[in-house]
Amino acid sequence: MIDESVERFNEAAAALQATEFRRARTPGEWERLRKGPHKRNYEELFAVVTPILEAFAAAHSSDRTGIGGKLSDDARGILETFAYSMAVLAVRRESAELITQGLLALAVLGEAEDLRELTPCLATLQIG
Repeated sequence: MIDESVERFNEAAAALQATEFRRARTPGEWERLRKGPHKRNYEELFAVVTPILEAFAAAHSSDRTGIGGKLSDDARGILETFAYSMAVLAVRRESAELITQGLLALAVLGEAEDLRELTPCLATLQIG
């Protein structure tokens, strides 16, 4: 079940790379995205990320091992964007649950990413 969720998430995350949730590939692209419009369709992001978070949370702890390593680069980028964005949304929507979802996204990433690279996301979620 979790493997099917990972496959679907990898595909959906690749499609999100054509949207405003694209992960910047170069410093120049990062600058353009940073200066661009900040109006984002978060419902689209939730539609893609929520199923993998729910599958991860529902999976037995032994089935969770290795999930981060099965994610594509696009999928890891979308999860990182999601985690970083949840602090802002939690304040705007007055929803502590969004902080929990952001932390869960970081838990999925924890196996595949260097934890030092996830520190900005974690710090933002703690502030939120």
